[in-house]
Amino acid sequence: MARVFGVSEIEEIILHRLLMRLIDQVTESKDKLEGRLRKIEDDDPIINLDDKIRSDVLTIEICGQIAVVYALKDEKDKMILFGDIKDLEFLDDINLNDVRFMVKISGNKDQSFIEVINNKKVNLKGYISCKIVSKKLFNRIIERTKREKTTIKEYEKNIFNSLGFFNNLVFEYVSDDYIKSLVYLDEESPIVSGHFPKQPIMPGVFTLYSAIKTIQNAHNVKINRIKEFSFLSPIIPPSILDIKVEKKNGDYEVKVYANNSSSESAKGILKFK
Repeated sequence: MARVFGVSEIEEIILHRLLMRLIDQVTESKDKLEGRLRKIEDDDPIINLDDKIRSDVLTIEICGQIAVVYALKDEKDKMILFGDIKDLEFLDDINLNDVRFMVKISGNKDQSFIEVINNKKVNLKGYISCKIVSKKLFNRIIERTKREKTTIKEYEKNIFNSLGFFNNLVFEYVSDDYIKSLVYLDEESPIVSGHFPKQPIMPGVFTLYSAIKTIQNAHNVKINRIKEFSFLSPIIPPSILDIKVEKKNGDYEVKVYANNSSSESAKGILKFK
């Protein structure tokens, strides 16, 4: 018999709140899950159906939230950290209003196979994985990240040109094979106000969004596959992200650094067409 999770049950399980809580219902049937997109608000600062890249990455986030509901439904004092995206293919354009968000749980709760379907046609498919940690460990990770985080100086903020979305971005095209950009993440950004209310953290999919945007600013290409993309450490606002992209053998290798750190906050390999 199917089990249905409504908004109140979802918010008891996951920390996401509006507007970054993107689902309002999850239906569990055996090892399969289906989620329903929340209502899209007028002038919604998160969901913009005209932004193809944003629809693509939000699809991953929606499936991730569905998987987290399943993974943590019977867990207490646990948290989820986004781990990896692997072998994820974009097969067709996605209209968030018209698709079914399907998640199939693999052998363990840490990894899920996701499919997004419209009229029986698969728009997107691939694997996402998360790390289940205790709330105590999660808080230690956040505190360590805060200690290591450098203070952003006012003159550093002033170099940014507004793009009108969640970030300010400075783009530098170096060569056909090397691209750089800087992204400024503000504490007042709508993407962090609901992710999470008591501890703002940049959603991993918007780190991915920034990388894709950097590549598309330089080249007239369309993403068709994420070979792999790993989220290595939380990004806490205010932060400046330094995104570096190298093109090698047709792939785009991405490395993301936060606040002048020598350690990567995220990295991955993307394919475009």
